[in-house]
Amino acid sequence: MEIGAQSFVDDILQSAQRGHRADSIAQSILILKKLGFRTGLHLMVGLPLETKEQFLYSIDQTVKIRPDAVRIHPVIVFNDTALAVEFREGRYIPLELSEAVELCCLAWEKLSLAGIRIIRMGVHITPEMEKSGMVLAGPIHPAFGSLVLDSVFYDYTRRLLQ
Repeated sequence: MEIGAQSFVDDILQSAQRGHRADSIAQSILILKKLGFRTGLHLMVGLPLETKEQFLYSIDQTVKIRPDAVRIHPVIVFNDTALAVEFREGRYIPLELSEAVELCCLAWEKLSLAGIRIIRMGVHITPEMEKSGMVLAGPIHPAFGSLVLDSVFYDYTRRLLQ
């Protein structure tokens, strides 16, 4: 059973109009585990108002509740959404691709060390998303997860060679 948590920071959840609080995420995972379900958690990186520290806090909270799997999606700005309005008015600036990759590298390290499987990094690009003008901004890349893993393994290799 997968839960679209997105963040463990209540202010960010409220701003994104998610309709739940951080404590309900942990309670839901605990209940599902007690009932024998395998659990998954969806997190987002680059949410409006989110800092690097808040994203890493969400990763730390994820480690504490130990879902079986995690998906990490960077925030993409789609046309005809409330976020598109914020973006056009300069009230939301999405992460650059390199920033999203860097944050996901940090998340990968923490989650992997905790034995939590990451089953996706990035978004699945659909034909609808490929239509002209559908995606306005954000760290979208067809091989986002590969960029993250390449960066992780490059850093590990560089450290080993030093």
